[in-house]
Parts: sequence; structure tokens; C-alpha cells
Amino acid sequence: MTGIVLVILAGSFLTLLLSASLFQEARREIASRVLSSELSAEVQVGGDVRLLPGRRIRVELTDIRLIDLVPSLQRRMHLDQASFDFKAERLLDTGFEIENLRVSGFRADFDRNTVEEESEPSDVVALILGTEDDPGAGLLAYFRHREVVLERLAVRYVDNVTGFRFDHNLDSFILAQPSADAPGRLLSEGSVNGKPFRLEGSFSPDHPFRSDMRLGKADIALEGLTTSSGEEYDGTLTLRTASLGDTLDATLLDGEFDGTAQLSASLFLAPGSLRLQDIDLAVQLDTGTNVTASGEVGDLLSLDAVDILADISLPATRGVTERVRYIDDLRFLGASALILGTDGDLRLDEVNLHTNAMDANFERIGPISVGSLHRQEDGALAVSEVDVKVGPPESPVASATGTIGNVLTASGIAFDGQIHIPGGYLVSFKPLDELGIFRGQFSASDAGGGFGIDTLSGEIAGNPIWSLSASLQAPDLKDLASLSADLSVDWKDLRAFQSKVGTAVIGVRDLQADLAIQGGERALSVESSFGVDGRSVDLSVEFGLDMEAPSLRGRLASPEVSLEDLNRVAEAILAIVDPKTAIVKESRSGRSPKPLVLEEPRRIVKPLVIDPDAPVESVFDWEDILRNADVDLGIRIGRLVGQQSVAALDSALSLQGGVLRLFPVRADFGPVAVDLSAWMDVVSAPDRLRLQGNMRGVDIGRLMRASGVDFPASGTVSGAFDLTTDLEEPSDLLLTARGAARLKLDTGQLGTSLLELAGRGVLPWLFSRDLARGGSRITCAVAPLGLERGILSIRDGVLETPTVQLVVTGAVDLRRESLELRGEPRSVGQPFERSPYPFAVTGPFAAPDVALQNALAPRGGPIRVKPHPNRKPCVPDRRQFRLARPR
Repeated sequence: MTGIVLVILAGSFLTLLLSASLFQEARREIASRVLSSELSAEVQVGGDVRLLPGRRIRVELTDIRLIDLVPSLQRRMHLDQASFDFKAERLLDTGFEIENLRVSGFRADFDRNTVEEESEPSDVVALILGTEDDPGAGLLAYFRHREVVLERLAVRYVDNVTGFRFDHNLDSFILAQPSADAPGRLLSEGSVNGKPFRLEGSFSPDHPFRSDMRLGKADIALEGLTTSSGEEYDGTLTLRTASLGDTLDATLLDGEFDGTAQLSASLFLAPGSLRLQDIDLAVQLDTGTNVTASGEVGDLLSLDAVDILADISLPATRGVTERVRYIDDLRFLGASALILGTDGDLRLDEVNLHTNAMDANFERIGPISVGSLHRQEDGALAVSEVDVKVGPPESPVASATGTIGNVLTASGIAFDGQIHIPGGYLVSFKPLDELGIFRGQFSASDAGGGFGIDTLSGEIAGNPIWSLSASLQAPDLKDLASLSADLSVDWKDLRAFQSKVGTAVIGVRDLQADLAIQGGERALSVESSFGVDGRSVDLSVEFGLDMEAPSLRGRLASPEVSLEDLNRVAEAILAIVDPKTAIVKESRSGRSPKPLVLEEPRRIVKPLVIDPDAPVESVFDWEDILRNADVDLGIRIGRLVGQQSVAALDSALSLQGGVLRLFPVRADFGPVAVDLSAWMDVVSAPDRLRLQGNMRGVDIGRLMRASGVDFPASGTVSGAFDLTTDLEEPSDLLLTARGAARLKLDTGQLGTSLLELAGRGVLPWLFSRDLARGGSRITCAVAPLGLERGILSIRDGVLETPTVQLVVTGAVDLRRESLELRGEPRSVGQPFERSPYPFAVTGPFAAPDVALQNALAPRGGPIRVKPHPNRKPCVPDRRQFRLARPR
């Protein structure tokens, strides 16, 4: 009886304890303490606590606050009402398991203000997934076998470190467990940052899990298998969005673009790690730009073992590419790169950049490390503490740190960096540092409206062989008006430099080059000066930047130039800058050096230069460019050393309508002076050169001897010529030439009177003054010449004295080195009388045969004519006469 009474009293006391208001505070303390222990966080119950006894005890609470659930966050978590069940027998154990959790009116504010350096992964990730040391501590594992019903949820997460904010307003979140054998069901509806949100899924250790989420216009699906413990997930992730702009809006980002995207990947999720494999990403923007990526990420949480091939192409690559006319017509057409990452550091390998002007290939850009991503108040996604290195990892040639104000629009860029380039890199020489180090610094940004180099300066100093300094300012690379550059190179001992780098040593010792470039709206001004062993050449030009109709205006001037030195310098520079012609010396270690060697010796490394094999023909129409180009370059050289024929040059080089012209050019060949102009149609006939001009000072005696006529003579010949030659056979220019020339002599002397004998006969000759003087005065001489593929012809060439006219006709074969000429001397004004002694010169140049011909007279006998009243000397008389009246 006593036992029954005790049981009744105990039951009554327990009932009072569970429900009476007298014990309300005790129930609060007990509930707060038990829940704090269960959740490993401080829980404060401010309202009533009711316990409904049974085999499953139901606990109903109101006004609950959770504190320190996520240690690194400033948080406020409040539950209006909550209820859960637990088995009564668990009260005898050290703990109990919450079942059938139902919450109504859940509000939570999370504010992250600091970066936990040692928190990896972050506390939020650990809250959801657990940690490697305690995988069961994550919410996913905790609620895997529990039923959860949450209603009217309002969760705000503000990350003041990254700037991201997420406002979740969910009408419901239901996690149901129909039976032990059936898979669990997950359902949630509401909004995230104002975008409609729905989540539906199923899960079970023994069945494939699947979850389908829709956020705005984006659909995300995850399906696969869980391990028996439910702590690891192995599945496939797919994402499709019909509007990238809408998806960015859901994250409160402003990308200023729209488009579609698809992503698929194999996913392995475990406490402390998230691996993605078989990544396949395809993005198509509304502008027509396509972005694709494929590869894998060993751990997305730490950015480790990243290996992704990315490619971006703009619409122009899939249609007709617009040719570059001005530099602001330059268009980025696409890029591809291999993105590699280790422990949070990324690098770009095998980078290929494509534009509508040229392509560029880089073996490596990186490693690239990113300090943090941060969302700005205006929706921009900023990147801070970006660190980029270029070149071999052990000794990068350039490094830069900076920020990107908006990654999505590639704007707000600002970088500062250093340059450390061994001089050997510039000439493919090892050891690299024996030619000095180019040390400099630079800053780059888009503050000028477009991306550009605000400042760049550097130098190679302290090297006994050479020195180099350079500076550059180009605040907007597409606005040449802002361009300013200076370059100075001084080879103090060029021969020692060439000997060291292994190229042929030339006779030039000192070589200096100074270059100054100043940009303009549509032109580029270049002032340059070159010094070769004390001789200087100044070049000042202005380039017009219309790529389809380029122009050049300027002048080249020098008091004295050695053509031999210029030729040597050109050969030396080509040998230095062209790796194909340079002989690279062995390094001290005895190994064959390779430029830009990476840590992977199997890779074939290319220097950081524009690919010379890029197919620029598909971009530039060179015929149109040359046809529309306008070039006018004045050339004035006071004295040309080492060139006997051209002592000085005062000329102009022009290119108009596709015709290249150099005029005038004065060349001196001993006493002979030539003034000529040169033409070339670089579009229609680039292998043909036309020379037109005048010459004077040709000795008639030499000319006659060259023609096989060995008459002593004196006097100088002048004339005009118009010749076209074939440049495809530069060693046989004269043999491939065609054209005409007209040589003329005004006065002169013949050292013999035989011309009088040949033209008038014996008796007149015996009584002539010329015989007494031992020579004849030349009134004039004219030689009309034609040249056609090695045949020099003369038709009606005239040599005239006061009494005799000699008419010469024939040809000289320059290929066979032979000649065939015929001369007919007659009295002046009598073209139809018999020529007393006509002659012919035939045979090879070395031993021509001179023979008298039969005397010629017209058929029917001689015809007497009267001299024409307006007779002109050196015009064949048969073209100017009047018939005499018969006697």
C-alpha cells in the first residue's frame, strides 16, 4: 500500500514539475541545459516549456534563443515555437536523441566580420558538413534520421568580409521519414534574395539520393549515393540557367550581361572536402560570347589540385572578322588557357590570346593567388590581393599585385609590379645574368578609361658590355594619344657582346640607339638616333594609324654614313634578336641552355613573344593597305662612305597608289653623273623595278670602243633613259631589263680624219682641213638605244662633223657578248649619194671584225638633193631633204 502511495505521489510531483507554472523556471533551466549540451551551443529558453509524458515525451517550447552555434559569426537566432520528441528510456542514458522536430517562426541573423585564419574549412561549412575529426557534427548527418518541419523561416546571412548577403524567407522546410525502409523526403519553398526558391529531394543510405532546386530561373540537380554512415556523398551535379542575369541577381551581383549556362560535374562531398570531376561548363552570353571549361578540382574548398582547360570566344570568331583599321578597332576575339592550382594558388599555362590583328602565345602566367573575393555595395564582384607571376617559378621575370574592382565586367583593375629580366633572355644566351639584369617597375590600371600601363621604367646598368634603359606610359592601350615611350641602348663594346653571345663579330665597335615615341589621335611620332663608331643617323617620322590607308611622313638625315657599317650593323642586330641565327653558347655547367625552362623538362618552352607564324593574312588585306598607303620620307645624307658611285644623297621616298618611288637619286660613276628616279608597283608587279632619269659625263671614246668602233674621240655624252628590270634575277639585272635610252653629244673631237675619207672620198679628203689638222670636229652625236632582254639595239644613230654624217644601225647581244653594227658615212645633206666606205663591225666583244662593205648608192644612180632650209644636225638626212631641179 505504501508503495502505491509513493508511486502516486511521484507521478503527481512529476506532473506538477512538467506542467505547473510553479516549476516553469526550473523547466526552462533544464531545457536550456539539455539542449545546450545536445547542440554544443548555448540555448536560452525565454518562454514556457511543456513536457507531455508518454513512451515518447514531447517537449514544447516558446521563445528560444541560440547563441554561439557558429562561433565565428555575430548571430541572433530566435525560434517562436518549437517542439520535439524523444524516447522516455533515453532519460536513463547520458543523453537523448531529438526526434520529430517542428519549428514555427524561425528568425536568424548571421554577421561575419572577421576572417578566421585557422578555420579551414569555414565554420559555416563545418556546421553543415561537419569536420574531418568529427563528421557526425554536421547538420546533414544530425538530421539524416530525423523528421523536421520548419515553418515561417527568415534567415539573413551577411558576410562583411566578402560583402555577400543572403535573405532566406521560407514558407516551409520539411524533412520527412515515412518509414525505415522508404527514402526520406525533403521539401522547401520560399524565396532567396527575392527570387522564388523551391527544393525537393529524396535521400536514404540504401537508395540513390536526389535533390532538385530551383532558384529564380536556375535549376540545380544533385543525384547519387551516400555512404552507409551518411557522411559522404558521391553523385552528379547539373546546373542550368535560362538567365545568367537573373542568377546573378539572386546573389545580388551585377554583371551587366545576360545569357544561359549549363554545368555538369561528378561530385564527391565529405567532411572537410568537396571534389569535382568531369567538369563540363558551357556559357553563352547574349552578346554572342561563348565560354567553355572542362577538367577537375581536387578540393573546391581549398582550391587544391585544380586542372581546368578554359576557352572564351567572341562572336567575331564565328563570322567575318573585321579588319583592323585603327588601333581602337582592335578587338579581342578569344582566349584559351590551362588553369592549374595547388593549395589555393592558381596559375595559367599555355595561354593563347586571339585578336583581329595577331595572336599571342604564353607558356605560363602564374602562379596566381587571390586574397579574397568581395561583393561591393553596387553589386560588383571585386578581387583583392591578386598576386601574379610570369616566368619560371624559381625566378619569375615579372610579378604584380593588385585588385580587380569587378571581375564580371573586367573593370576597376589596378596592379603594381616589378620586372626582373636577365639580359640573356633578350638574346637567348646563357648564363642568363652575364649580360646584366633588366630591373624595373610598372603600374597598370584601367583608370584612363581602358586598360593601360600608367608607368613602366627599367634599365640594365653596371654591365661593361652594354646598357639599356626604357620607359613607357600608355594609360589606355587603345588610345595612342596617351602613348609615350623612350628606349636607349648602348653597346659599349659590340664586338665583345657578339663574341659572348656567339654571333659573327663585325667591324663596328660602338653602337648606340635612342628611340622616342609620342602618340597622337591618328598618328604616332617617332624620333630616333643611331650612332655607329662616331657617325650618327637621325630619323624622324610620323606614322598615320589608319591600318587600311597608313601614312608616313618624315625625314632621315646624317652628315656622314658608311654603307658598309650599316650593313654590318643590320646583320649584327638580326643575329642578336633572331634566335634562329644566333649561336647560343654552352653554359658553364656544360648543359645546352633552353629559354624559359620550366620545372617540367618534358615541356617545349616558347619565349614570351607574339607567334611569328600567326595567320595575319586572314586579317590584313595587304594589297589594299599598300594600294592606299601614303608615304613621304625625305632622305638627306651629306656623305656616303664606302660607296664610290653615290657620294651623297638628297632624295625622297614615296608610296602612293601602290607605287613605290625613290627620287631623285644622284649617283657618280667616276666622271659620269646619273640623276634617276626609281618606281615599283608593289601591288601589281613587285618584282619589276623601273628606272628613269638622265646621265651626263659619258666619254664618247669609251662609248665607241665599247661599240667596237676604235676611233680616237673626245667629248662627253649626256642622255635620258627609261628602263625596267626584273628583280627576280638580281644578278642579271641588265640582261632582264627592257626600255630605251637616248644619248647625245653636243661638241667634241675625233682624233682622226678618216671619217672625212669614209664619208666624202679620197680627193675631197686629200684637200680637207681635217687632214691637215689630223682630226675632225664633232658637231653632234645622237644614239637612240633600245634594250630588250639582253639585246641592245641602235637605229639611226648619228655622228656628225661639219662635212660628214655617219648613220649607225645594229645591235649588241649582251648575253652572248657579241655585236653586229653597220655604219654608212655620207656628205652632210646628201643622204642618197653613194657612201664611199660603208663598214660593218661584227663578232665577239673580245675580238670584233671590222670590214668595209660595198659602196652603196640608190637604184638608178645618185639622186641630187638640196639641203633642207631648216635642216637639224644629228637627224638622218634622209628624213630632211628637198629634191634638186634637174639641170
